[in-house]
Amino acid sequence: MGLVYTVAVEIQMDRHLQQAADQQRTVTCQLPADSLLLTSPALTLDQEPLRPSARVARKKADTASTDFHQQNAVSSTPMGQSRVWMEIKGQSSSGQVTVGEDTTVLIKAVLPAGFGTQVTDCVAHDGTGETSQRLLDEWGCPIDELILPAMQPILQDGSGSKLRLQVVGATFAAFKFPDRNTLHLRCTLQLCRGSCTKTDCKSGGSSSARNSRKLKGEMGEVLNQLEVFNSVEVLAPGIELDDLDSMLNSDEFTEPAVTLPPGDRTFCLSPPKMALAFGVLGLVFLCAVAVALYTLLKGRRHHYHSKMLLGEETLIVQDSPFMGHRIQWPHIRVMH
Repeated sequence: MGLVYTVAVEIQMDRHLQQAADQQRTVTCQLPADSLLLTSPALTLDQEPLRPSARVARKKADTASTDFHQQNAVSSTPMGQSRVWMEIKGQSSSGQVTVGEDTTVLIKAVLPAGFGTQVTDCVAHDGTGETSQRLLDEWGCPIDELILPAMQPILQDGSGSKLRLQVVGATFAAFKFPDRNTLHLRCTLQLCRGSCTKTDCKSGGSSSARNSRKLKGEMGEVLNQLEVFNSVEVLAPGIELDDLDSMLNSDEFTEPAVTLPPGDRTFCLSPPKMALAFGVLGLVFLCAVAVALYTLLKGRRHHYHSKMLLGEETLIVQDSPFMGHRIQWPHIRVMH
């Protein structure tokens, strides 16, 4: 029985819109039994055949979690049994974590004696390639320790067996990308001759320790680089809009009652009644403006008519035939 991956694939018909026509498919892939075994050319040290004892075989058979490793042992040499993988664990065994929960990322390697490991170039991404966050640089130093601190060795089997288990890891507060429920982590694992050279992350980028490279054949030489990755579902209760909608639509959610203090004359109006009230007020305002305009125009008309009645008139006296010249009388205002 090999490793099984189960993935829920959301088929969105439009690039930007989610519609009722979108479909969901569950895809299950079963990996071959030797999928975790390393085929790195760096593991070329001369190794003697491993002779598994009956006691070791019984121990594997008694533990369900080690059955897969026993079936993956397709080679009798330590080089053929080497494998590397990543694990992401939360506080519970449900396989889900919540935002802010202490989460541990572990990178485990089963390698022959004489090899060391170092984790570098860790990246968190949303799985679609749209958003990513760099966590560790090419030297294994953290970009932001508040997001992910430096990887520390947790277990290193120093027994005299041909295969040794090496575990490095770090604990961080779980985070997620907007509109994505799955956090993907991808790191580079360096295989070194002997033990990898540790970098002083506080020394700065100009340090000679960072820029130094081991020559071929020296202890600490980087022989190969492997990529390890895994993902975990991250929940954000009370943050996502979907969670808020489901809470509002649930039967358990009841709208809190509004209690007014005694003696308060505050009254509430629904949106339709509020719109009607504003409409009535607007109509009253327009009527007032119309009345004011009518009064103003009527007053101006009355004033103009009075001015016409009180206009000036000139009394004209004809020349008398008995007078030898024409007499021009002054203008006389005749009042009616």
